[in-house]
Amino acid sequence: MVEPAAASAALAVFAGSRIASMRASMARGIANADLRVWAPQGAQVLFVRQVAPTLEELTARRTEVNALTGGYPTGAWSDESRDYHVAVRVPPAPVGSERLAARVELVVNDEVQAKGLVRAVWSADTDLTTRINPAVAHYTGQAELADASSHADGARTPFGELRKPVRGRFVRP
Repeated sequence: MVEPAAASAALAVFAGSRIASMRASMARGIANADLRVWAPQGAQVLFVRQVAPTLEELTARRTEVNALTGGYPTGAWSDESRDYHVAVRVPPAPVGSERLAARVELVVNDEVQAKGLVRAVWSADTDLTTRINPAVAHYTGQAELADASSHADGARTPFGELRKPVRGRFVRP
C-alpha cells in the first residue's frame, strides 16, 4: 500500500502536470520539428498537448525514438513561440524524495534547439501538493473556456475527453 502522503504527491505531479514551455526563436522557417519526451523506467507519459498559440493534441502522433523516449511531430515553424502541456505519471516514492519525471526537448534535424526538465518532489505538505501551477491553470482554463460555449452535455473536448455541465459551464471530468 502506498503511503497517503506519497500518493498525494504522485497525484499532484500528475494532476498539476508541468507546462513544458519551449520558446525557441527560429530566425528562418523550419519545415518540421519534433517535441521529444523522455520519461524514466516506470513512468508513463499520459499526454502531450500544444496549448499555445493554438490547441493541438499531440499524444496520438507519438513515434518511438527509443524505449523511454517518444517523438511528437509539431509541424512547420516560423519565427514563433509555442507552449506545451505534458502530463507524466511517476511511480510513488517516499516523502522527501525527488526525481526527474521527464525531459522535454524541441528537436530540429536531430539537433536539440530547446529543452526543459520536469521534476517530481514528494511532500506531506498539502499546501504544496495541492497547489496548481499558474501556467497549467491558465492553459487548462483556456481550453475549457474555448470549448464551453460550443459543446453540449455529453460532447467531447478537442482532446477527446467527455464533458459534463457543472454550474453552467463545462469542465473536464
